[in-house]
Amino acid sequence: MNKIHFIEKLITMLKASIEEQKKSFESARQASIDSAGRMQSRYDTMGIESAWVADGLARALHEKESNLRYLETFHCTEPATYARVGSIVKTTSSDSPDHEYFFILPVMSGCELCENGTVITTLSPETPLGRALIGKEAGEKIEVNFPVRRTITIEELM
Repeated sequence: MNKIHFIEKLITMLKASIEEQKKSFESARQASIDSAGRMQSRYDTMGIESAWVADGLARALHEKESNLRYLETFHCTEPATYARVGSIVKTTSSDSPDHEYFFILPVMSGCELCENGTVITTLSPETPLGRALIGKEAGEKIEVNFPVRRTITIEELM
């Protein structure tokens, strides 16, 4: 599995998301600017609400741009003897016969990448599963309680 290829896919996805976010932000910002200067009635809060939306979109946009800068400078590590940021972890679970793949990254948790029919989910060390996997070796079993109680076995580290 080519980690650099996955990072490039994530960067492409993130850039597209940033462009959409910029359009939404500009629309909300313009709506707050264009709203009437004073309220038409005591229930008229359109300008205030548009400003709140624009503020939230601006914060989300800033976070995405920060994530993009991080991913563009992130260097994938060689396979290690233990799971760490930059590792792809192949697991099996007591509640499923299928293998699951997780790419541990410092940002962008919860994204799904598909490669030759295999789904790879990104995790960050802040997520419960990311915390559980970090520092573990191939062959180790981990008891987790999310989404249900189950045992995860690390099959391979890449």
